[in-house]
Amino acid sequence: AVLYVGRLSVEKGLREVEALRRSLDARRIAHRFVFVGDGPMRRELERLAPDAVFTGTQTPDEVAVAMASSDLFIFPSRTDTAGNVVLEAQASGLPVVVTDEGGPRENMLDGRTGVVCASTRELCRQVLELCVRTPRRQQMGAQAREYALGRQWRTALVPLYRAYRDVAELPVSVPAMKSGV
Repeated sequence: AVLYVGRLSVEKGLREVEALRRSLDARRIAHRFVFVGDGPMRRELERLAPDAVFTGTQTPDEVAVAMASSDLFIFPSRTDTAGNVVLEAQASGLPVVVTDEGGPRENMLDGRTGVVCASTRELCRQVLELCVRTPRRQQMGAQAREYALGRQWRTALVPLYRAYRDVAELPVSVPAMKSGV
């Protein structure tokens, strides 16, 4: 079960699913996409992945069941700023596959808790590999859970607070005014 949780919309990178499905089908790798959430792209996804399961919007407890019932989590967005769902998936023991753009990549350890991919081709290759290499997938899932459970807001926000402090300490310069204006 290859899981995605979130809004079903173009900006989430979900058109990648078509290439991913074709890649898995071409190699005859058994898989089932599971989409938890809803949005304007649902009909297109139903066409791109006709064998997928679409649950619609779920309660937090139902999302937890979906995560506990899956093998792998994909989050192909290149525009998300945080992607907290990536941490939630890891806390559920799922390895994650994300793109190399946006915030979700910062919520994981590349090669240990999942994989950060620079292209559609790499995303397909990594998902394919994790589908067939069960021991690697399980090891990454265990490391993902350990990593996510060790994350704390206090430590996660230290770099942000440091940046705010550094900017606040910069000298303020006032532009000179032209005379007669």
